[in-house]
Amino acid sequence: MSSTASDTLTDTPLSGYSTPEDTPRVGDYLKLESSESIKANAHTGTVNARIWLKYEDEKTQVFSGPHRPLAQHKIEQQFTVGSELNHTTVLLTGATGYVGSLLLELILRIAPDVRKIYLLIRDKKGVRAQDRLKELISGPVFQYQNPDLILPKLEVVPADMTEPGCGLSQTESSTICRSVNYVIHCAAAIRFDMKVQDILKQTYAPTENLLKLAAAAPKMRCFCFISTAFVNANLPKGTVVEEKIYPLVTTSPLEGPVIGRHLLDLSPEEADAEADNLMALNGLQNTYFLAKNLTERMVAAYDGRPHRVCILRPSIIGSVARAPCPGFIGNSSGFTAAILGAAAGIVAFVQHDPNSVVTIVPGDMVASVTLLAMTAHGYAAERGFAPPCNNIVHACTSDTNPVTSHKLHVMCCTYLNEDPPKGGTLAQEFRVDWVTNPVLFWVRCLMHSILVGLTALMLRWQGKPRLAKRLSFAWEKWRELASSRFDFNIIFQTTAVRILQQQLGPEEEGPLRVSWTAEQDSWLRYLRTYVAGTKHLYRGEIPTVFDTQDYRPQAVAEK
Repeated sequence: MSSTASDTLTDTPLSGYSTPEDTPRVGDYLKLESSESIKANAHTGTVNARIWLKYEDEKTQVFSGPHRPLAQHKIEQQFTVGSELNHTTVLLTGATGYVGSLLLELILRIAPDVRKIYLLIRDKKGVRAQDRLKELISGPVFQYQNPDLILPKLEVVPADMTEPGCGLSQTESSTICRSVNYVIHCAAAIRFDMKVQDILKQTYAPTENLLKLAAAAPKMRCFCFISTAFVNANLPKGTVVEEKIYPLVTTSPLEGPVIGRHLLDLSPEEADAEADNLMALNGLQNTYFLAKNLTERMVAAYDGRPHRVCILRPSIIGSVARAPCPGFIGNSSGFTAAILGAAAGIVAFVQHDPNSVVTIVPGDMVASVTLLAMTAHGYAAERGFAPPCNNIVHACTSDTNPVTSHKLHVMCCTYLNEDPPKGGTLAQEFRVDWVTNPVLFWVRCLMHSILVGLTALMLRWQGKPRLAKRLSFAWEKWRELASSRFDFNIIFQTTAVRILQQQLGPEEEGPLRVSWTAEQDSWLRYLRTYVAGTKHLYRGEIPTVFDTQDYRPQAVAEK
């Protein structure tokens, strides 16, 4: 099966979901099956079905560290995120990354009276931390910010979060702890092929060190950890993933919150063997998902000791949809790799089911949901009552405005055929084939690897080493993402966001984008903006098709 520019963009029927009516279509609100479907499917013999029954039979309860019943306490008056952040001190990690930069800009935009923002930034490749900040605020994300006004609020703290105490001096640590009210931790490695101890040293250990630092802060209201919705990607296709921590099957007597520390204390060989066993027992696809899963459990154990914690789970993070810079994307991971690969002519086939739901979330929506969830919990903690929803919050689109793999790729290829790349591509016409046969998929991957390698050599010979490197990188990323292992087709509930949105003041409904609905948001418009922005940022090409409505290339600095 293949998709070309001639394919229609009408709604495609979805499969695999239980509804009271006929099979729903993209854009409809889906009444999705609950986790009971896993138990009902136990006869399939899948690992996850057996795990579910094992826990049911043993009457083992789901770990409930951060969970409270929904709507325990309705905030009687509407609050604004900006007013909750004004006159507070925030500590932010990962500010030079994509999501971190969006969070920093949004705080400065909606809370102009924020007292101070500590930025834990390390020196990198010979560039000082302070210089990295100056480079960041001169970029497109901060185009509407006045550096003279925001720089006095920002304090760079050179840190190494892999070290105890985050590598801070006693003076630095005491100064931060005396004043900090909120901590947002979004610094992490996004690689799927790392050894378990390497990924835990960049995910679990820094989070543990930061939690210990925050625990010593007497004015702390909430600690927010940016995780990923795919910590539960091991659940069967068609599952509706709830905002909770699911059981972890293990042969170890250790409890979930300390397994990450246990793996770090083992020898590298023992840690790899135990991690492989954990991933096999739980159906986790890679060490990245495992590390995030274990880190969530550790964060949850800190809830109420003494401050609140909030775990934010975004799905595949895409470009900015609206503010501050439509079309901007800060990294080449996720679906951005698909766009880059399509533009290079190497994303010509995938092993996914074309009807699988792909849950992409705009980057500005992730930033908005993060601040809303964190401040709602902080607002409640400051006033001594329970928050209105669970501490685990999904920032996703699949349950409010689902879109299929087929539709996403058709929209992407349609735009590229209208506004083709200016060289550096293997394609004459942009299209995608769905190759479900594993042998055929392997053969096509092998042939494409040879073609990409030869093309990269030719580009280097032509004096274009950066383009050659990007071509090879895009192919390596996409070859993994295009495999059936990353065809999840699961739905992430966003119950918490819907509850929190009701508490939000009307004046912030515009600045804060916390939902993505079929009634208000167009995937076609967003994808065209996304592709145009990616071409401009990563290929240095000004779009020639300007009906994207949102994308403004003059507002984006070329890379």
